[in-house]
Order: sequence, then C-alpha cells, then structure tokens
Amino acid sequence: MAKKSKKSEESTTATLGPQKPSHPHDCFFKQSMEHLPIARDWIRANLPVELVAQMDLSTLELANREVVLAGLERLQDDCVYRCQINGCTGYIVALLEHQLAYCL
Repeated sequence: MAKKSKKSEESTTATLGPQKPSHPHDCFFKQSMEHLPIARDWIRANLPVELVAQMDLSTLELANREVVLAGLERLQDDCVYRCQINGCTGYIVALLEHQLAYCL
C-alpha cells in the first residue's frame, strides 16, 4: 500500500471539510462554545459592553460554519453565530484557539 504524503493528506482534508481538533482540550472548548448559554456568557464577558448592548442575545443561534462574506473568500471558523443586532440580522464570527498557560 502506498504511503500518503503529508501534503496529500492536507489537500484531501481541505476538500472533505474541516479538520477535527487535534487536542482534547480544543475539542472540549469548541464543543462547549456550541452551547448557546455558554456562548452568550462568553460574548458578554469578552466583547465591549457597547457592542453587546446592541445585540439581542435571546435570538442567538449557531449559523453555518462556512460563511461567505461580501467581497471576501470563504472562511472556515470555529463558531459562527447569528443574532439580531440593532434590529437587523447580524453575525458573530469567533475564531477561537485554546491556549495553555504554564506557571513556573
């Protein structure tokens, strides 16, 4: 059986869809952010108060992860949410990367 090169595997993965997180803590974090109560709390804690005040977080829902923004190429992001922002449908795109901090 022929051994696939790393480059070959990467191109196959790109055509088949997003890669699964390679570390268990990444998977846990990303799956947690798919729970809307956790996502709402994260948004309130990490976005500017002025911005959050314009959002109706009761309308927050997960949107398709593959988003095409006008004039830009496709983005594959960790979490894409849709909610009402100033009375219009808006999107919150969060590219999240869990970082471990080591204390010496």
